Amino acid sequence: MLQVQNITNEPFQRHSIIYEDYEIILTLRYLHRCSIWVINLEYIGWKVSGIKLSVGVPHISGQNQAFDFFVSDESNNGIDPYKQDDFSSGRNILYILERDDIEDIRSVELP
Repeated sequence: MLQVQNITNEPFQRHSIIYEDYEIILTLRYLHRCSIWVINLEYIGWKVSGIKLSVGVPHISGQNQAFDFFVSDESNNGIDPYKQDDFSSGRNILYILERDDIEDIRSVELP
């Protein structure tokens, strides 16, 4: 599990993560009207959009990828990210779950 670095309080952010020799494009958006953070992902021709970030759950487990994203709540309140500065303040941390983490969760070896 690796922490996604350099998340700011900007409402629109684009991050590039090198994963298994390919690039994951992670777009983070803060939606003011809803007070939520959502992500869009692109990876080797695969795309998914508008996934609400929630604490303690894998976010793309139904997409059959060798990675996933996970949000922790460092305040230990179990509250989803709802403020624009939740990641930049350190209240929430976004992690990428790697192949080994996914295999542990699914109890299946990935190709």
